[in-house]
Amino acid sequence: MGSVPDPVRRLLGWRDVIRGIRPAGQVLLYRGHRPGGVFVLLSGSVLFERGGGGLKSLREVGVPEGGAVLLPLPTELDVESPVQITVATEVDLVFVPGTLIESDEQIARALDSRELRREGLRGPRAG
Repeated sequence: MGSVPDPVRRLLGWRDVIRGIRPAGQVLLYRGHRPGGVFVLLSGSVLFERGGGGLKSLREVGVPEGGAVLLPLPTELDVESPVQITVATEVDLVFVPGTLIESDEQIARALDSRELRREGLRGPRAG
């Protein structure tokens, strides 16, 4: 299991925040669906798949040592995803429901931490 940065440790105290291990091949977000919340990856990697048929574009996103990756961005919860996000190598992750982000300012502040690398649905974002 990956190390847990302080902002993520604070999130784990909330009842609806879930931490778990997900196997390679599991889809976290389907293209065309709206995200139900955000994922904080603590270890492992995911694939962002854009396009379909023979015109697929893949981008692998991994967790830097001692870090964490936030995806998608909280500001993207109201949009249909242009990508499918699939677990590439087993991940240790934390799921934060969108309803919790919208209803609690402490959650939103924790997710805004510079300790989390941001990966938006359209590509990486500066921290």
